[in-house]
Amino acid sequence: ILTPLVITAGASVAIDSYFYGRLTSSTLNILRYNVAGGGSELYGTEPADFYLRNLFNAFTLAVPLAILTPILALAAGALSAALHRRNGVSKTLIASAARVTAKAKADKNAVAAAAAAAD
Repeated sequence: ILTPLVITAGASVAIDSYFYGRLTSSTLNILRYNVAGGGSELYGTEPADFYLRNLFNAFTLAVPLAILTPILALAAGALSAALHRRNGVSKTLIASAARVTAKAKADKNAVAAAAAAAD
């Protein structure tokens, strides 16, 4: 994780320095102005919960669904595992075995019919 950070920061400083004509980093300048220089007060500041409330207002349905989806997926997986443990064998496995058995019987009957017709 450190190598990509160093490469990206180095490229940023090299590009910024080339275009500004002196050694500089626009990323550090922005952070210095907004955090240490009081630039954030130019447009006002908001409490941390403002951004969460705004997120829910902007994505009224998407945010609750995004939060609930992993919980519902885990609950569905737990329910499925509990049902499989209780029933012992999955109904899908039983249905597959029944289809294979029926096909084997049909193939056996077809072979017998072909042998009888050949006689």
